[in-house]
Amino acid sequence: MNARFILNILLMLFSVASAQSVSDSLVKASENQTGKTRVNTLNKLALELINFDRYSESLEYANQALESAETLNYDEGRVTAYNNLNAAYTYLNQLESALVNGERALSISRRRGFRQAESDALRGLGISYSYLGKTDQATDFLNESIHIAEEIGYKFGIASGYTSLAIVYTNEGKTAEALRTHKLGGKLFSELSLTNKAAHSYLNIGSIYTNILYDFENGLDYTLRALSIFESRKDTFKTGYCLLLIGIIYDELDNFDKSLEYFTKSQDIFEAHNNQVLVAINLNNIGELYKKREKYKEALGFYNRSLEINSNLSRKVGIAVALNNIGECNFYLGKLRTAEEYYKRSLSILESLGDVAKQAISKNNLGKLYAKRGQNTNAVLWFEAALKDAEASQFKEQIRDIYQNLADTYKKSGKEFKALEYYELYSAEKDSLIASTQNIETTRLQIKFETERKEKEIELLKKNQEIKELELKERNMMIYYSIGLVLILIIAGGIIYIRGEERKKISLSLEDRNKQINEQKNELQKINTELKTINEKLTRSEIQLKNNNEIKDKFFSIISHDLKSPFTSLLGMSDILYEDIDEMSMEEIKKYANELNSVAINLYYLLENLLEWSLTQKESFKAIKTDLDLGSTTQECLKLFERNFMKKEIDVKFKSGKNIWIHADKNMISSVIRNLVNNAIKFSNRGGKIDIAVSSEHGNAIVKISDNGIGIENKKLKNIYLIQPGSSTPGTENEKGTGLGLPLSKDFVELNDGKLEISSESGMGTHVKLLFPLRKKG
Repeated sequence: MNARFILNILLMLFSVASAQSVSDSLVKASENQTGKTRVNTLNKLALELINFDRYSESLEYANQALESAETLNYDEGRVTAYNNLNAAYTYLNQLESALVNGERALSISRRRGFRQAESDALRGLGISYSYLGKTDQATDFLNESIHIAEEIGYKFGIASGYTSLAIVYTNEGKTAEALRTHKLGGKLFSELSLTNKAAHSYLNIGSIYTNILYDFENGLDYTLRALSIFESRKDTFKTGYCLLLIGIIYDELDNFDKSLEYFTKSQDIFEAHNNQVLVAINLNNIGELYKKREKYKEALGFYNRSLEINSNLSRKVGIAVALNNIGECNFYLGKLRTAEEYYKRSLSILESLGDVAKQAISKNNLGKLYAKRGQNTNAVLWFEAALKDAEASQFKEQIRDIYQNLADTYKKSGKEFKALEYYELYSAEKDSLIASTQNIETTRLQIKFETERKEKEIELLKKNQEIKELELKERNMMIYYSIGLVLILIIAGGIIYIRGEERKKISLSLEDRNKQINEQKNELQKINTELKTINEKLTRSEIQLKNNNEIKDKFFSIISHDLKSPFTSLLGMSDILYEDIDEMSMEEIKKYANELNSVAINLYYLLENLLEWSLTQKESFKAIKTDLDLGSTTQECLKLFERNFMKKEIDVKFKSGKNIWIHADKNMISSVIRNLVNNAIKFSNRGGKIDIAVSSEHGNAIVKISDNGIGIENKKLKNIYLIQPGSSTPGTENEKGTGLGLPLSKDFVELNDGKLEISSESGMGTHVKLLFPLRKKG
């Protein structure tokens, strides 16, 4: 089991021993009290129990407080009791009761003008609606709660509102807003000296950076802040949670020693608290560390201990996970019979739990085991069963792995066509996961930019305030100096004959003060220079963001324009085949099938170019260069178009010099040649000619691709590398394009220190030349 998936479980398992002493003292106090004082103590006791996750007990004392408040006709006590009941019922997931009590608290507080209680009631209702999954209502209530708290200067209410709103934003996937509001809440809790609550905010921020944005540097920073506070408060259980998160971060950074150190520390804490569930989970974490590094015997020790504890607890999901992990270790150790036994025991439990995602893992493992034995038929049956479960649970990583396993198994069985089918599915799923990773990285960068921009805006406001304060201070100082100087002169005029020495001292004092004024002026000038630098950075960031948005808008415009047409064709022609196939002749069916194939091929090239072009827009995108024979590479690309040449009856001539080597990224160069050859075919007339030659000249390796097709108009030739919707020109037989091929090729060529030249004349054909620095071999 991946450690990352444990984090949400832990939030439900905190138990704090210190709660007992707090609640006992309040219970004793309430037994000796009467009237409103007793109501207030009972409400305080209910709230403390909520803070310690003891919700059922909290209900008991909140109801006692409400009953006494009703008897006394004590509205303040009523409102507080209703708010406590709302919170307790919410966390017990009895949401209908929670909403009823929240509405009662809100009604009384508004009628009596209890603004602070109104803010609390709105916040409680917001949390209840977030538990119901009604995020719009939750956001509205929480924003109104914060607004009232700000009006009356209720800092605790503001901080609590921000923290609650951050959780709603996290559930909505609004990561930037979640980070911003968690940080605001944490800052206010810190200002109120509520360090424990501030630490919870830091821990939430650390979890978001680690588990959503994969920003481990910031994740570690905020988790360490929380750890420092929990350690200083001797809150060992939450210290253990921080240590577990730090262990996960180091595991993601592939630092085995550090990860093991922190997992072991957290394990010691969980064992000291006798929390056997977390002990078993963490043993599984440590086992995963060893298994990832192929230390299977060591991993088995931890998995077996986890299995023993989960069995004692009758915790089925933990038993199933441990059994599966033990099976995997035995598989890698070559003990296939033992591995099969553990896999099937795990699968039996998971089927009883209805956990299809984990069933997909177990079934996939069984498929790999039978494939290892050479029992390919059984292997395929298990892989197909695993694929069904993985698709039902949208478990993309498993879907990708199962596609690859099916492809490998069919290939071993000699079923090349089925193998190719699943290799293509595997490739598509892998590309989809890569795109998802890129989206995460893009989101992280956007959030980083937004955060930096807000921090710079705050810094700029602070600098402006400092300037105003310094200017005011300087004016006041000048007034004070002027008054002092006048007084000194009056006194000096009366006693000048006996105070010569005093006058010298005064003169020196004035020089010192003038020096201070000059120093303050220099400081102001320095601050102004810093502000100018900050403004310049902000301007550059805004320009970069604008450029990025323009590129993104063009990209999505191309997608919306060029994807719509082929999909419309596919849907139209497939619909005709479905409706009328019984009435069609074989020639008509072949015609439509051929057109469908053509549209699908064009759509494939479109998606391939879109993906490759989007990759080039990343700053981290680089060419991976190796030595390659340009003639052989070109010839390999031409083989892919043999069917296209025959289909259009094109006469192709290819010649190449020997040992023409370049130092470049083979995938990029192959993509460029494919795009250029595809264009030559696309704009050649039926029966046309294409000449392709690879040669060397003046220290350059050269590829020339010439056709006698329709050519390019001079107006289009000038803007041939511009990316814009609808920029693609149909071929001589209405072949579709993407408009990305040439811009993409130009980027790839330049990334490999090359040059792309295109010359053409309408009606006379097109000549394309690629030039790369020649690589000398031997």
